[in-house]
Amino acid sequence: MLVVAVAGRKGVLSVLGLLVATGVLAFFMIPALLSGSHPLAVTLVGSMAMMLAAVYVAHGVSIRTTTALLGTVAGIVLTVLLALWGTDAAHLTGDVDETARLLASRTHIDLQTLLTCGMVIAGLGVLNDVTITQASSVWELHAANPLLSRTRLFTGGMRIGRDHIASTVYTLAFAYAGTALPTHPGRLPHGPGRAGHHASGRSLRRSCTSSPPSAWSWRSRRPRRSRRPCAVSPRSSTNS
Repeated sequence: MLVVAVAGRKGVLSVLGLLVATGVLAFFMIPALLSGSHPLAVTLVGSMAMMLAAVYVAHGVSIRTTTALLGTVAGIVLTVLLALWGTDAAHLTGDVDETARLLASRTHIDLQTLLTCGMVIAGLGVLNDVTITQASSVWELHAANPLLSRTRLFTGGMRIGRDHIASTVYTLAFAYAGTALPTHPGRLPHGPGRAGHHASGRSLRRSCTSSPPSAWSWRSRRPRRSRRPCAVSPRSSTNS
């Protein structure tokens, strides 16, 4: 609702483009990957189809959007090359848990290639953001001063692009930190995992050393200590 309220018609079209891109992901890419098609080819075709739908539906067909789309396609190719190099250089296999191994055994998918595809899909939003913003910035600079030369437009667009890339680095880092923080609380130095572990240990020791509720002292409000072990003796069980 906020997107529609602020962006108006373009906000509605952007939501519609997002739905179309999600449909490409859900009804083309995922079934093609599960059917055994080559993951890299499916990702390239699906990513370009997603960006084609998202850009043209949200911003319309024009020279500006076509320029941004060409930049996005070039960015997708560069992202694929960098992802292939990164997974090979870092020796990333994609074998993270039993679910991944089960998926690989049933569908014969190369987990390393699937990891590369995930990197490409994760970068689509950033690529679309950068290319659309840069194209719009250069167009607005030309509209503000049509006498600017191509060199001045290029240098002005590069200055805007540097600031945009610098802010995008923080966006990606904070997005990852925010999503990863709830999934790994026990790895923090004083996280809930360790605190809960120590608290459970203290509770267990208190339950083994404290006496029954009837032995409470009304003056101190503290349970009296008992030297009896936690295990119930046979004599007490027979008397009961």
